[in-house]
Amino acid sequence: MLKIYTHPTGYKQLPEGEPLVSLDPTTFKTFTIPHPDFERIKKVLINRDSCLKILSESGIVYIHDENRFKCSYLLDTKSSNENLIIDDISTFSEGSTLYLARDSESNHTFLYGSGTTTYDCFGDRKLRNLQDRNGTEKFTLLYTPQVDENGHRPQITHIASCHSFKIMVLDHREIRISGQNWVNSSKEMNWNESQFVCEKKIKNITCGSFQFMVIFEDDSVMFCGDNQTNQMPHHTHGRLHFTVDDDLKIMESFGGYDSSVVRFAHTPKTPESYKIYGETLIRFENLKEFLKNYPIFTVSNENDFTQIRYLKKFFVIEFQKGLFYFMSNDHTVGFTVDMSTEFHNMYSNHYEVVALSNTIVFYKTNSKECAIYPELHCCMRNKLLTDCDFDFI
Repeated sequence: MLKIYTHPTGYKQLPEGEPLVSLDPTTFKTFTIPHPDFERIKKVLINRDSCLKILSESGIVYIHDENRFKCSYLLDTKSSNENLIIDDISTFSEGSTLYLARDSESNHTFLYGSGTTTYDCFGDRKLRNLQDRNGTEKFTLLYTPQVDENGHRPQITHIASCHSFKIMVLDHREIRISGQNWVNSSKEMNWNESQFVCEKKIKNITCGSFQFMVIFEDDSVMFCGDNQTNQMPHHTHGRLHFTVDDDLKIMESFGGYDSSVVRFAHTPKTPESYKIYGETLIRFENLKEFLKNYPIFTVSNENDFTQIRYLKKFFVIEFQKGLFYFMSNDHTVGFTVDMSTEFHNMYSNHYEVVALSNTIVFYKTNSKECAIYPELHCCMRNKLLTDCDFDFI
């Protein structure tokens, strides 16, 4: 059962010199979504208008849209096939979402979509609006892998989203793209066209607005899409057409709108090792240089962090016991959130964080007491607008 606590909207000015954000849970209003199969949170995503997509470990999707349509509901994924479970979801800053669905009996995979797109990200111009008038999203089949001449039916293994195009991978190697053509392809950009077949298995894909990096299982990389302003660690400017670099090894990668942050192989997890790319951040060589803009972050803190993330435009540094420090790449936001107090004093450094625009979401997946805090708006330094808490009971 998913229990939601929503903090009333309103400004909250923090005391001068006090960086900690701690919200009073007694001010939350509460409502409950009863569903016995919705157990732990597996993944949370945000798209435009701060619409949240919450995937459970049992393969159910819950949508929380408090800003635009003022509605919250479980996505209907069972009407076409009661055996369908959702393995993964993907969205970026546009209003379209991809779902990697699997039949629990046959183990066959399918590509579904919901929401709206202006860039044909769903593979067909007739499928630009997968949404009812009341704002409820329509769970719609986009692509079914077909059995080839050898009797093999491919499996969808990865899905990923840039702003104006989306990516699907078959059998860990074959890349297909629907939407705008930012990879200089001579083929149609839809789910029926194979754009590129990799020699090595794909481990993950890191997306920016119009560019993406494919990380292979041996940590080598392939660059694709727009690199006009050095958004990626590759020397070629302009649009890259599936450019493989077998010598470059990447351990961690994060995609921003027009930027990326990477940590190369065989480097320690220190601020100097997180290299920064992109026009808005090009004056900084690495995270340590960037942190000089934030005097609160002292040198002594460098040995205390457990994880670093770059989420669209936020650098997120997680310290021991759930203390997070946020910095935006335009320097308009700088604040600290003590999640150890928000999560009922459960001290741990295993929190997940996602962010888009001024919305930041916290959630926890390694406990039965999962929680998430969306709508943590910070439109100005040390000003808090709203907060929500999702908890399982």
